[in-house]
Amino acid sequence: TDGAVGRWVRLSGGSCVAPFCTGDLRMIHSPSGWVYAPHHCVPHLYSTAEAWRCLDKKWLLLWGDSTVQDTLRNFIEGVLGMHDWMPVSASEVRVNKVYQLLPLHQRTMDRTFSRNGTGQSTRLTMKWNGHVEMLGKYLGLASYRNASYVRWIRKDFTGEVVPDVVFVHSAMHDVRSAFSDAEILQNLRHAVRQWETVRGRHRRVPFVWRTAGAWAGPLG
Repeated sequence: TDGAVGRWVRLSGGSCVAPFCTGDLRMIHSPSGWVYAPHHCVPHLYSTAEAWRCLDKKWLLLWGDSTVQDTLRNFIEGVLGMHDWMPVSASEVRVNKVYQLLPLHQRTMDRTFSRNGTGQSTRLTMKWNGHVEMLGKYLGLASYRNASYVRWIRKDFTGEVVPDVVFVHSAMHDVRSAFSDAEILQNLRHAVRQWETVRGRHRRVPFVWRTAGAWAGPLG
């Protein structure tokens, strides 16, 4: 369609080809060969070894909701190849493929992962942004109007060591039906200003903002 930033293409043979992508197509677990190819770049699908070399001694801060929880779990297991990393026993984790990442009472994580026999390590931090309370929901961007919540964000930028990459996910909790379009826009602008303030002298830290599509139909 006009204005599209990419397109879905179906590749065969298990490998990506330019101008769609490079690397091993199996890394995205697409048995049928479908991959999303942006118009403005040729993305590379990193192998496990390549990903570890890239992330060695790096700190990634992810700020999001259950979508990021699921993304992070897939990243840890599918890309980093860490299949025995779960911090709690399976019986303590909600039986739900979205929430298998963390126990029911915990929506945050701060953990350093190490690759056996290589000396490589990476720190992954996940923080909940659906609400100012860890078990709350559908507040989203409006959480940034809570002073204690903003102070919580600032903690990761007050020391000498700060995240190497910040990844923020904006999705369902931001656009729930209780907010009007104007309110959502106001909350977005306020959240961006808060992040700019929080980052302070660390503005060179790469900052990625991902927006997911809204749901179809009323909330249950």
